[in-house]
Amino acid sequence: MTAASEMLNTYDLGTWKQRATKLVVDDWCKRISGIFDEMETLTEGWDGYGGAAPDSDHIACARGLLELLAKCYPALPAPFLVPTHDGKVLIEWETGPFQLELITQSVWGLSFCHFNTETNEADVGILFSHEPLGESKNGVAFLAHLNRHMPV
Repeated sequence: MTAASEMLNTYDLGTWKQRATKLVVDDWCKRISGIFDEMETLTEGWDGYGGAAPDSDHIACARGLLELLAKCYPALPAPFLVPTHDGKVLIEWETGPFQLELITQSVWGLSFCHFNTETNEADVGILFSHEPLGESKNGVAFLAHLNRHMPV
């Protein structure tokens, strides 16, 4: 287990909302913080098709997670961030054939999918707020994907 994984193991998802402060870890965190600020100003119908305004709990969960990941994995590239039609937040990374997507599920956790476009292998799961990342099967799978496939 890496030092970053050990650090993540000490946090559970329930702390993400409490840790949702302005991201100041590095340049991409500052850009991402601006995107979150813009998301907070979106209103119902923001996408022209009746999309729900991004929920503040979803934004807080995503902010906190990215702050934590940026501190634990300083080489992690900037994610792609977008509000979803139903008021959630999508966080996505793509490095070579590897894709990692996280979708906030409010205060109880996040869903994730990592996909290899070369082999068509995928792994999906839910990260629950009451389980420390390193102690749940899905948390371990999520951290393993970061360690194997992202430039962390």
